[in-house]
Amino acid sequence: MIALSGWAGRGAAPLLAESFEENGAALLIGRIAPGTAWRPLDDRYGERIAQCLQKLARVSGSSVRGSLPSGLQRLAAQLAANARHLPALNPRLRRHHDSMIALLDAVGRSQRPQLQSVLLHGDLHAGNLLLGSYDELVAIDPTPALGEPEQDIGDAAAKNDWGHELPARVKQLAKACKAEPAKVRAYARLAAWNSGIFHTATGAELPGGVDPDELLDYACTESE
Repeated sequence: MIALSGWAGRGAAPLLAESFEENGAALLIGRIAPGTAWRPLDDRYGERIAQCLQKLARVSGSSVRGSLPSGLQRLAAQLAANARHLPALNPRLRRHHDSMIALLDAVGRSQRPQLQSVLLHGDLHAGNLLLGSYDELVAIDPTPALGEPEQDIGDAAAKNDWGHELPARVKQLAKACKAEPAKVRAYARLAAWNSGIFHTATGAELPGGVDPDELLDYACTESE
C-alpha cells in the first residue's frame, strides 16, 4: 500500500482504495489494460523494462509516507535466509556466501546519502510486470524498500532473460537508465545469488525465463 501510494500509477498499478479490518487488509487497484503478462523475449533490448524502472525511480524516499526498510536490509535478510539451503546444495558454496556478505558490506559503504534514496520495487521479475496501455510495463506486487535505483536495475537484469547473457543485460539496463555500471553489477550479483540459491533449492521456475545455474555462475564470478 505504501509503495503503490507513492508511485501513484506512474510505472506501477494505481492504488484506488485500501481497507484494514480484523481479518486483514485489502487493496483496490486500478484496472491494467490489456493486463497481459510481459514476455522478456518480446523486449529484445530491455527497452520496456528500462522505461518502467526510470518511472519507479522518480519517487524519492523522503516523499514516502510510512515506514519501509532499506534495500540493504532486504538483501541481508535474503542472504541469511538462503544460507540455510547451502548445506543441502553444495557445502563449497559457503565460501561464495561469505563473498556475498563482503560484497553487501562494500555496497553499503559506497551508498549515496539517505536523502538521495528512492522507492524500490524489490522483486522485478516478469511475473510482477504486466503490459498496460501504449505497450508500457506496469509493476505489481512490490516488496518495497528505500535505497539506490541501481538495486532495482540489477534485480531486473538478473531476473529477466530477454535473449542476452546476464553481463550484457546488466550493461544494457545501466546505460538505458543512466545508472552507475559498477553499482548495477554489484546489485545484480547479489540478486543473482539470492535468486539462484532460492530457485535451485526449491525447484521453483523463474518467471523471467532465467537459468538458476547462470545466476550462480554470474554471482560467483568476480566483476571485471
